[in-house]
Amino acid sequence: MVLRATSAIWKREMRKWRRNRTQLISSLLLPILFLLVIGNAYSGTFSDIPVAITNLDSETPAQVFQEALQNSTSLSVVATNISISDAMAMIDDGKILGFILIPVNFSKTLLPLPWGVTVSPSTRINVTDDNTNLMVSQALEGLTAQVLNETLHDNRVASWFTDVTHLPFRLSELSIGKVDRYATGFTFIDFLAPGILLMTVLFTSLFAAGMPIILDREVGYFDMLLSTPTRRSDIVLGFTLAGVTKVIAQATFVLVIAIVLGIHMALTPLSLLYIYVLATLLGLGFVGISIAMSVKIELTAVQFVNGLINFPVFFLSGAFYPVESLPTWLRTVVYLNPMTYAVDGLRAVMIKGASILTVIPDVVFVGVFALLTQILGNLALYLALSGRQIRIRHRSQRTK
Repeated sequence: MVLRATSAIWKREMRKWRRNRTQLISSLLLPILFLLVIGNAYSGTFSDIPVAITNLDSETPAQVFQEALQNSTSLSVVATNISISDAMAMIDDGKILGFILIPVNFSKTLLPLPWGVTVSPSTRINVTDDNTNLMVSQALEGLTAQVLNETLHDNRVASWFTDVTHLPFRLSELSIGKVDRYATGFTFIDFLAPGILLMTVLFTSLFAAGMPIILDREVGYFDMLLSTPTRRSDIVLGFTLAGVTKVIAQATFVLVIAIVLGIHMALTPLSLLYIYVLATLLGLGFVGISIAMSVKIELTAVQFVNGLINFPVFFLSGAFYPVESLPTWLRTVVYLNPMTYAVDGLRAVMIKGASILTVIPDVVFVGVFALLTQILGNLALYLALSGRQIRIRHRSQRTK
């Protein structure tokens, strides 16, 4: 008898799980996303890191080195033979993450030196990097050294050395001069701070409006609202504003905690305004998605769908690790993700102190996303209210 009751309960729960397709699909997709995203992100390999190269040496070794840099799959050469000031401006604007300078006398460092003479620092390869992005900054020096080592093994370099000295070429140890673009000693927590702030916006947005709507559906609150003279548009606007207010409050709390912890931030009245504008737009966008789901999906399904949205949106945004660590095919998703642009813009203004003008494209992208999802969410809620179909009725009640 006990086994029969246990079996009946088990069968009932399994049928519910199988019929709840949203929950079933979400639970099956999440492990796949974890494997694809986390597995690739922490593989330790980087590709297509945007850099600029200036070669001041016309000799063969320098030309071979530049060619090897341009052919490297780990690097993406955005500009060549630009001035140092232009390269620094490109780093500040986020167009490149590093600048490789091949000095005028680089090739001469391969030639035999007189006794007691050492290599001058001015003849070393210099790599200037965006040290606010710590993982890429550390990787760039190693990648440049790797390409330099490949250059020294190139037959064209050995032939050039033999033609000049009439001696067999012997590999020498050449060092890389690393220069941080920003003097302040950045840590990984500085890199994470903008992403954590926007993660709070994301998580709060998806629960701030949708969950109260679902709970109000269950207790019949909407039926009570519909019996009053309250306009449908006022109800929609009220839930939207409440959700965004919660988002701003949470973002403010995280910002204050970041200041207390001493996280490096280039805060000015203008950058603070930008932070709140970006957080508000991102919050509006995901509040709209939350509202759209809440009028059609039940509580357990919404919890699973929120998890399914949260994970890829956050981890595929560059908030937690550099986008350059992801494979090319996965970056396509990254560049369609509105949070990618929010993180990029916030990190540039909040950490690097970039000009507001340089991050306007990020605001535009997030703003368009917010507009479209607000239209979707508000329209869904308005139609549901107008059709008086907002109250949840359980399956058993519908069949009576």
